[in-house]
Amino acid sequence: MSALDQIVQVQIQQNTQTVQQASFSIPAIFGPSNRFAAVTTNAATTSGSPVITVVSATGLGKGMGITGTGIPDNSTILSIVGLQITMSKNATATAASVSLSFRDLSRAFTSLAGMVAAGYLTTDPEYVHATKLLSQALEPVLFYVGYYGTPVVQVDTLTPDVSLQQIQIFSLTIDGEIYSFTSDADPTATEVVTGLKALVNADANALCVATGTTTMVLTAKTAGAGFTVSGLTTNLTNVLTTPNHSIVDDIAAAQTAPSGDLWYGLDITSQLAANILQVASYIETQLKIFVANTNDADVLTSSTTDVATQLKALAYTRTALLYSGT
Repeated sequence: MSALDQIVQVQIQQNTQTVQQASFSIPAIFGPSNRFAAVTTNAATTSGSPVITVVSATGLGKGMGITGTGIPDNSTILSIVGLQITMSKNATATAASVSLSFRDLSRAFTSLAGMVAAGYLTTDPEYVHATKLLSQALEPVLFYVGYYGTPVVQVDTLTPDVSLQQIQIFSLTIDGEIYSFTSDADPTATEVVTGLKALVNADANALCVATGTTTMVLTAKTAGAGFTVSGLTTNLTNVLTTPNHSIVDDIAAAQTAPSGDLWYGLDITSQLAANILQVASYIETQLKIFVANTNDADVLTSSTTDVATQLKALAYTRTALLYSGT
């Protein structure tokens, strides 16, 4: 079957799963509207250390997201002792005083009025989804609303060292696949980059594309779908120029709060196939379920590349997909 081109019989059977009973009926809605108010305070940071010292800890709590100079992407508060905060990641810069912002990544609500009081607009997609959620005959008494940022395309930059001027093997591994180029006796950076580029770009399964002349720039094909570079020979150096950032990073970060992981069913407001596929892959590792929605008209055709066909081929057991032309 390709897409929805025939009637499908669905058999539902009862299975047991170890899930917190209190959370079984709690859904979560994640969307792009960043409405939670931020708490800003100055702090001292030390490069390579997860511990920062803030001027004031008022309004701060475990699980809050942290942003500011020297703070890695998706950093959250792990613990607070007095004015000392331990982050989930190490700071990348040392500063005696730098302004940092702290913000909830998700919150629990019992009503639409509660969302409005928290700053959500009635036109926000999260509010619209919550309205549908609460219009059911059996509506949840509690639901979570979280935030995800814009996916970021990962970029790595590799530089070859050709100073030895002899036949060498230049090799790296990307997501488990090895790419090796053997130079001539007097290699140039351009020759090495050209050879490695050809190998990477010839691999249809690679999650990145290679460009560049004297340095090779690896750019992810899909925003939020990162890749891993490893196994470099000593004549190659790699710099992670732009770290990957996906919708999954934000959902996982929100789960680190004390009560941020109590939900069971997940709904995202995004209908992008890339976001749906990334979240579906993540939920497969969790004791949760994911109900995605798409307006991709190709789902109704014999297409073999639409999101429904891709999900079917992946054979996930914790994701369902709904289609609506509106």
